[in-house]
Amino acid sequence: MSVTQGDMEFVIRHSMTKGYQAFSILAPPVYTVITLARRGRGGFSINRMLRATWISGGVGVGLGGAVAYMRLKSQPPESLRDRRLRLMYNVRLAF
Repeated sequence: MSVTQGDMEFVIRHSMTKGYQAFSILAPPVYTVITLARRGRGGFSINRMLRATWISGGVGVGLGGAVAYMRLKSQPPESLRDRRLRLMYNVRLAF
């Protein structure tokens, strides 16, 4: 595996994580609004909301990875390595 391939994999994994986080945060309020608007209070279920959350998290992983790959495949190796290093050493991203 070349350094460029490793850089690309790191940045794509980071984008996949961010996609998962974003879609998982957005799913519960979106599900609640849509369900209450369509079916009223009787159609709302915590189990369905949790299912929508993990399904949307999976969608976020796929979309995050796909978008990152499409953006990064034409990047020069220097800028890709720079981005990876900035992401690696960014202390605000600590989990």
